Amino acid sequence: MRWGRLLARTWVAVGMVAWPGGVSADEALCRQLTETVPPCAVQALDLFYRMRFAELGPALAACERAHPDNPYPFFVDALTAIRWNDYIRPLPTDEIERRLQVLRQKVRVMEQAGADARALALARASVYGLESLWLAIRGDNFKAGRAGGRMYRALTVLRDAGADCPWMDYLYGNYDYFADTVPRLLQVLGSVLGIPPGDRERGLRRLQRAATTPSLVQWEAVRTLVYIYLFYEHDYDRALAWGRRLVAVYPENLTHRLFLLRAAVHGERWAEADALWGDWVAWAVVRGSGLPEITWTEALYWRARWYMHTGQWETAERWLRHLLAMPQARPPWLDAWARFSLAQVLDARGASAEAEAIYRELLRGPDVRDFHRLIRRRLRTGWRIPLEWTNY
Repeated sequence: MRWGRLLARTWVAVGMVAWPGGVSADEALCRQLTETVPPCAVQALDLFYRMRFAELGPALAACERAHPDNPYPFFVDALTAIRWNDYIRPLPTDEIERRLQVLRQKVRVMEQAGADARALALARASVYGLESLWLAIRGDNFKAGRAGGRMYRALTVLRDAGADCPWMDYLYGNYDYFADTVPRLLQVLGSVLGIPPGDRERGLRRLQRAATTPSLVQWEAVRTLVYIYLFYEHDYDRALAWGRRLVAVYPENLTHRLFLLRAAVHGERWAEADALWGDWVAWAVVRGSGLPEITWTEALYWRARWYMHTGQWETAERWLRHLLAMPQARPPWLDAWARFSLAQVLDARGASAEAEAIYRELLRGPDVRDFHRLIRRRLRTGWRIPLEWTNY
């Protein structure tokens, strides 16, 4: 599970798969577990990934009415709320907590009804995983780790029953990779409290298996690998390769296309970044007015960064000033990145006084990606902050 904000966005634990006839006992058990998820819940999640948000609410409400005692429609409801809050636009914390509480109640109903132990383990693992996601977004990494450890132990019930599903590889892989990225002190404290240790390499192997095996979570595993290679491993070739697979399945999802654009800019593939921008704009026109504002504003930001890296400083300045003048609300992190980039552009164009005024203003705000340290050095020595150090 994510132990910081960006990777908190990667979690999903439901989907749909059709298995061929003549399956093994292990595959039959995986199919049985999969069939506990109503198709309407899977379809609702698909609407979210296709960014068809106007249809999502009615679809989830209908699914919850049709399956009032099944936890998975309510799981998708809570999951999409958390993702919406984290990336698209804020939702009240109380509203997300309410949805999580409803989900917990549905799992308790399963327990009281004497549900099959394996089905119950799947439901518990899903809830613990989602709780870990929300706690990580809130910045409580230790509690997120505890919830992830509970998820790990719930999956042990399935493993002991002989299940070896790609879905389990996905959940185990998330835990193994991200549990191994937290600070050493938290790892030691976790081991004292019985939280299972992680293993980055094992986590990557499990995620890659989940991403290359047809299953209910194949494309979520792909999405997770894009995040890992882009933000943690800094392997931009692999980020682009996995990202292309994702876009091939969800071409209308402009957030996924932003992954590709970011990977190309991070990897200094300027011609490819230019082509990806053209693709993004073409699909944005297709999507029309229903596109979330954050998607537009972040795309404009990355296009401005492309202009900066290709030495088109005047154009970059124009794009950044346009972005900062837009009336739409921007999340604090994007506003800080855009102002920081504008100061870099002004430095490059010789407008040092205006650049320094922006830098000083940024020092009074939150330290986004540790750029206060860079700003202080710039103000103290006049050193120009390298672009490649600030591809956020």
